[in-house]
Amino acid sequence: MFRAGATARLLIVGQAPGRRVHETGIPWNDPSGDVLREWLALDRAAFYDTKRIAIIPAGLCYPGTVEGADLPPPPRCAPLWHPRFRAALPRIELTLLVGSYAQIYYLGDRRKKTLAETVRAFREYLPEFLPLPHPSWRNKAWLARNPWFAREVLPALRRRVKALKSRAHMKLLASLASPYTRKVRVVLAEKKIECELELVDVQPADNPVNAYNPLGKVPTLVLDDGAALYDSRVIVDFLDARSPISRLIPDETRDRVAVRRWEALADGVLDAGLLVRYESQRDKKERSKDWSDKQVARMHRALEVMARDLEGKPWCHNDRYSLADIALGCCVGWLDFRKPGEVDWHAQYAGLAQHYRKLMERPAFVDTVPQAPKPK
Repeated sequence: MFRAGATARLLIVGQAPGRRVHETGIPWNDPSGDVLREWLALDRAAFYDTKRIAIIPAGLCYPGTVEGADLPPPPRCAPLWHPRFRAALPRIELTLLVGSYAQIYYLGDRRKKTLAETVRAFREYLPEFLPLPHPSWRNKAWLARNPWFAREVLPALRRRVKALKSRAHMKLLASLASPYTRKVRVVLAEKKIECELELVDVQPADNPVNAYNPLGKVPTLVLDDGAALYDSRVIVDFLDARSPISRLIPDETRDRVAVRRWEALADGVLDAGLLVRYESQRDKKERSKDWSDKQVARMHRALEVMARDLEGKPWCHNDRYSLADIALGCCVGWLDFRKPGEVDWHAQYAGLAQHYRKLMERPAFVDTVPQAPKPK
């Protein structure tokens, strides 16, 4: 018993269909559903709009009753079916975990000791999950004992549901030549996040990015509510947390720091390379060879470290594709594109060249190869 559309942004995970739901074939078509819709501030039409909301219980089938009480969902059901559903729902941004069974499956060890503690700590699980008690009549006493639920949780829940319901698409202000833009575009593609791409020219002092980013630089991500994020490291962190699909930044602190260190190193090579490129565009009389040589030396030192750390590994960190690989790929791809300082990284760092060829087998990299701006 489920309802879902590929464009849904909100997923509701309950326990298992009750008898009335089983008989009517409509999920949450019972008094518990009436309470849940009241919590969400949605009417039936909006609640059952599969273009916006997916409804997939922890147990898909009616498990039956014992002495008038519904049986719990079979423990094998969620592990078997939910990964498949999630793969088919790439736009889910918020999952409501209604009741303990949904929370057990999705939160695992992150749950608190009691359902009440888990629900009250709802902010810890955002923006991916929002745990709720089950809206059954059996929980009326629980709601009476926990007045903070109506005071703290319901307003936050309704704000997020309303935002998802009325949400416009995000927009990325970008340049196809920018390696930092490419990093964001690869992350968007790998995580299957829909985002409008608006190409902008940031060369003029008065350019369209200034209205969103006081630095006037790309990439700049304009969110659904008009707020803007910059630079690329901030944007990819936001995007990775926004969707559970293809997590690219680990949760564990040491792993997370290791991946971000790769990103910082790759971005540092780009920073130095851009300085070399800008220096080469100055009048010959004003160029400083010492300055350019200093930047090229920085690039080589960083490339040597990346080549050494990658040696013998399938991926940059922990044998798993991550933001570290994306940052490295965008870095060396731009070196191919602009060739700052004529650094022959293919010949000098064969391991990096092999890794880039591997990355270029991924559609996200193929579709984002740097391109020079078209002449006006």
